[in-house]
Amino acid sequence: MSDSHRLGWEQLSPKVRQWAQLRLGSPMMSHQPHGAGYSPGAVERLVGSDGNQLFLKAASEQLNAVTVTRYRRAIEVLRQMPVWVPTPGLVDSYDHDGWVALLVEPGQGHHPNLPWGPEQLDQVLCALQELAARATPCPLPHLPSIADAIGPDFAGWSRLQLDPPAEMPQWALHRMGEFADRSRAALLACRGDTLCHLDVRSDNVLLDERGQVMLLGWTQACRAACWVDAGLLMLQVISDGPQHAGDWIARVAADGGVPLHDVHNLLIAMTGYFLDSAGRVPPPGMPTLRAFQRRTGQALLRWMATLD
Repeated sequence: MSDSHRLGWEQLSPKVRQWAQLRLGSPMMSHQPHGAGYSPGAVERLVGSDGNQLFLKAASEQLNAVTVTRYRRAIEVLRQMPVWVPTPGLVDSYDHDGWVALLVEPGQGHHPNLPWGPEQLDQVLCALQELAARATPCPLPHLPSIADAIGPDFAGWSRLQLDPPAEMPQWALHRMGEFADRSRAALLACRGDTLCHLDVRSDNVLLDERGQVMLLGWTQACRAACWVDAGLLMLQVISDGPQHAGDWIARVAADGGVPLHDVHNLLIAMTGYFLDSAGRVPPPGMPTLRAFQRRTGQALLRWMATLD
């Protein structure tokens, strides 16, 4: 996923740029933008004259208040993150005059290829299972529950019932009440006390040459059931390469020790979220988000049509 509407280095507050260059430790030789994702905030790899590198994320409340709130969440989480969690460490953070920024260590590796290949997907699912086992109970007990973090996202089908989009197929229109019920069941099944990233997708994952997995982001971290991150990753698997999605979804259920319909219900709930969100006004600074949500929702809906 990519979006050309991110802030550039030159658009950052002069104070943010001065702070970032000071923390880099040597004169900045270059800055390399990274465009993956749909947040409007700046994402830059900074390179110093001594070879030191840092990864910068920055946004202003004026640009998008939700992004700023999420960056603050990531800062709070990374400050308290156990060293055994596979994620780049926080170097420093900035929160002044409506600007929030964080500098993290540069992760080693590359993003997985899309559509997901079996080897890379297996590596990530194994890493998520290992992390969930160690991160239960959640080592950050102050984090919100999944219901507090994104509970309203599970009500997409309920909202769609009130005003169905014109392109909704007849088979789905007839089953919207069922999908709303299954979404409510999904939220209950997702409750738990495991550290949950909640946004695992290809651009938030790095794979190194040894096959080690590193998770980036952490802007939406919460407490949830041990299988939720793997379950949510299936959204991208279905959207970008659905032909073998059923086998991978079955594996998520088996690895998590839950019935297959729990994972199906989560994916059905998120389908409602994407379709409902696609019809809304784009958030500030994110003009392409709704088109992405519409494409994703329609791909997920096609997958739903294959279920019994």
